[in-house]
Amino acid sequence: MFSFKLNFRHPPQFVKQYLGLIDDEDLAVLTGALKVRAEYLITHGQKDFLTSKLENADLPLIIATPKQFFQEHWTK
Repeated sequence: MFSFKLNFRHPPQFVKQYLGLIDDEDLAVLTGALKVRAEYLITHGQKDFLTSKLENADLPLIIATPKQFFQEHWTK
C-alpha cells in the first residue's frame, strides 16, 4: 500500500474546483478518477465518497460501493 499527498499550497487548477467536496486525503483519489475520465469510482469508503456534497456536485462519474455497482450497473 502506498500513500501520497497533494501540495495544497499551490494545487493545480483542476484540483482547486473540488476542494471542500471531500476530505483532503481522499481528494487525490477523486481528482485522479476525474482526470482519467473514469466512468465509475468503486469504493468501500461510504462515509468519505458517498456523501450529499458529492452527490449534488454533478460529477461526470458514478461513485458506488462494489455491491451497488454489481447490483445496479453490471447486471443491466
